[in-house]
Amino acid sequence: MAVLDATTLLHFLEPDARAAMHPASGEPVPDAKDRIEGLVAKLQKAKEPILVPTPVLSEVRVRPNSGDSDPASGRPASRGRNAN
Repeated sequence: MAVLDATTLLHFLEPDARAAMHPASGEPVPDAKDRIEGLVAKLQKAKEPILVPTPVLSEVRVRPNSGDSDPASGRPASRGRNAN
């Protein structure tokens, strides 16, 4: 079983996600999205379960500076009763 963290899941779901930074060098990880897609393909081929913990889903679902949507539902945020 493979367990994905938020960074990995974000790279898999978001085509324009910024590359993760390598902890030792501080440089972006080269080909991060391609490497993650390769990992998922390898796990699928091996029929290996992929686990995404609930906190990871929450972290990926709630985006900073996304005042235009409600993080819980993904729908546009309510503007009150008299909203146009």
